[in-house]
Amino acid sequence: MARPWLRVVGYWMLVGPFVLTRWLTQAFVYLGGSWILATRDSLPCPGCGTEVDIHGWYRCDYCGSTFLGSAFAPCPTPGCGRTPMYVPCPRCSHAVWNPTAMGRARW
Repeated sequence: MARPWLRVVGYWMLVGPFVLTRWLTQAFVYLGGSWILATRDSLPCPGCGTEVDIHGWYRCDYCGSTFLGSAFAPCPTPGCGRTPMYVPCPRCSHAVWNPTAMGRARW
């Protein structure tokens, strides 16, 4: 008689370390990015080096509403709530990425 729980235990012994490593990496990047956003008022543009303000008036690309706040905060419009992945540099239009987004929708 086969033991079905043995397959489950074996599966998680093989896959578990990879899942745990990915989860810990994402948590570390998110917490580090949150700390960067909490302690800085601007981020450097990777294209031209100018400081891009991350606080002010922003327009949500998904629903079109305009709001005053942080560039990487969720949209306050009811029913939207999307968080932008990047803000364009006002000087060179290069993307300044959200420090809390680890590889999500960067292509």
